[in-house]
Amino acid sequence: MKKVRRFMVVISFAILVCGCGKTKAQPEVSVSSIEALAESAVTDISESDESVPEAIQAILNVTKTEPNEYDESIAYDVDYYTRLVQEMYGLPYWKAYGVASLVINHNPGLADAMVIRFIDGGGAPEGFESLFEGFFLDRYSDPNTIQYAKAYAYHLTKYILDNYSFAEFADNNYREEWLKAKGSKSEYVYDDIDELMEEATITKDRTQYTITVGEHDWICGNETWVKDAGELYSVIHTSERDVRRLREELKADAPEWFENVASKRTVKFTLFEAEDASFTHLSSDGVETIFLGHNTFAATHEYVHALSYTTTDPNMAWLVEGAAVRYSMKYLADLGFYDSKFEDVLNGASLDDYLAEIKAENSDEWPAYTEAVRAKYNVLKEKHGDKYVDRVYRYIAEAQTELERGEPFNGGTIADGYYEANENYVGNGALTDIYKNSIESKLTYGGAYVATDLLIQKFGADKVLTYLGNGDDFEGEFGCTIQEFLDEIRKSGSYNDAFIYEP
Repeated sequence: MKKVRRFMVVISFAILVCGCGKTKAQPEVSVSSIEALAESAVTDISESDESVPEAIQAILNVTKTEPNEYDESIAYDVDYYTRLVQEMYGLPYWKAYGVASLVINHNPGLADAMVIRFIDGGGAPEGFESLFEGFFLDRYSDPNTIQYAKAYAYHLTKYILDNYSFAEFADNNYREEWLKAKGSKSEYVYDDIDELMEEATITKDRTQYTITVGEHDWICGNETWVKDAGELYSVIHTSERDVRRLREELKADAPEWFENVASKRTVKFTLFEAEDASFTHLSSDGVETIFLGHNTFAATHEYVHALSYTTTDPNMAWLVEGAAVRYSMKYLADLGFYDSKFEDVLNGASLDDYLAEIKAENSDEWPAYTEAVRAKYNVLKEKHGDKYVDRVYRYIAEAQTELERGEPFNGGTIADGYYEANENYVGNGALTDIYKNSIESKLTYGGAYVATDLLIQKFGADKVLTYLGNGDDFEGEFGCTIQEFLDEIRKSGSYNDAFIYEP
């Protein structure tokens, strides 16, 4: 009987995936592959033959597995068939799982109405409707969410194959149709990033997962700050959306640099354990790694680094950071590395209460500084209205005030930031004294952004970004020393002309 059961499973698989009985066209490679499996199964139902059936061997050949001993249960395992379907057809995980569960009649045990209630009732994590593979992973999902994800895939696949051909199922997205057909009241959201995430492949190595979304790898699993699959979905979706927009903006602003430098680099992201730091690891092979801590809003900032710089020269630090802030500013609506309460002061809240809360040591200097920042802040708000959040206007107003003063107020320089990163994350504390002795590194990130924006306005993004990648003679390239350039900005008052880059 074991041989007969094996035969029936393979034939059931062939019937389902081939869409027998339907008149619509099927993928040629899929049909031939399945027919070959079915044919081999028919020739191997001898009760006396104890060798591995040819059909099973064909499956093992496809999946490139060679177990020492054939285990009949493998033919009934939904995970096994899911991997097989993915290997043969290149389907997204949920589609492969849906086909596999139907092949072996593995109903997850939840009715479609229960899935709809899970989605509509607020119990589903963010992005659950997309059926991103992360919702099937026990590292990021509890057993209840996983069960609902499996049931969702099962019922959605069954609905589609009952109404459409396998080719249409493979090529199209019918979620919204299914949700409406089942009476869902939820607003269906599915964009081009969801499409990329649906097609993502996930591999596991011990506790680490590699999620390939388009051309980017996301390394995760060992961090603790991502609590569930909804958060993982949000981190990847938001970051992918922003870095892809940013990439197009960089290409438009500096087409020659982009073609010659940026387009030749590969970027991957690693989620790591850090409260308030993210950084980019330079490589010699064109594969740059961005390490994202809790401040995942820094993805765009680090992405500029990954595409543009190749130097650790401290005299370039202001330009390295200035370019990153210049192109990522509009994506940093949260600007989490800045205390947000100072905006309240700029809008009339008590300065004394604020200074007491932050335990300011130079409180006598704050009133004049606050008035200088407030004046620039109000100009920006009046000019640009609600286009950007208050924190962006505050950040730029403080950066402009820094250039006006000729020095930063209350610390926060690039040298300070590099000190913390080198000491705590990069493990290269020897660089810190060099950075602290560099005049240009005594700019804040905001001051560097203003200076870089003005440099690009004057000389063009292609010239500046190309220099950032391989230049070593600022005066020879731009006709003045760095210090002379900064002095000219202060003298002319052009710092007031710097703002957020918009393509």
